[in-house]
Amino acid sequence: MKSSIASCPPPAGMVVNRQRQAAKLAAMLSCVNTPKPEPKHWPEREDFFIWFDDQKKRAKVPHDSVVARLAGLDASSVSSWRSGRQRPNTASLKAIAEFFGVTAQEAWAKAGRLATADVAENPALEDRAIQIIRGSKLSKAAKDMLITQHLEERRAAEAKLQQTIGMLEGAQAK
Repeated sequence: MKSSIASCPPPAGMVVNRQRQAAKLAAMLSCVNTPKPEPKHWPEREDFFIWFDDQKKRAKVPHDSVVARLAGLDASSVSSWRSGRQRPNTASLKAIAEFFGVTAQEAWAKAGRLATADVAENPALEDRAIQIIRGSKLSKAAKDMLITQHLEERRAAEAKLQQTIGMLEGAQAK
């Protein structure tokens, strides 16, 4: 004779509990298989942090988070930049530059937000487009966005110009 216990359905609470456990397990497994987001494209990141760490030593500040807080930024900002999750915007770089006692243009150049040649030529002057943006009545966030966009477009134009010059020089050499 078969046991009647084996044919009895489990108590209702046990079924719900098993369903919750299965859902938790499925969620954990989906997290394991989810690829990490790609780091932001920032080819100058390594050079920026060589400069940043040198400035940090000169300022005798031991930790990135301390620099961030003293510059008026969120303590996790620099960590996000180091990991590649984020790239600093021009406003954050300006705050860092002010803390380190260097020009914003120097910080922008080190972070790839401004061509280094521009800073070397005339570190005291911003280009006319940036002066126009700064003189506008736009919000700070809108100004920062436009300046960043302008600098990125200018860098792209400079890269294209360098590529064209290289092609022309190669054709001339033949």
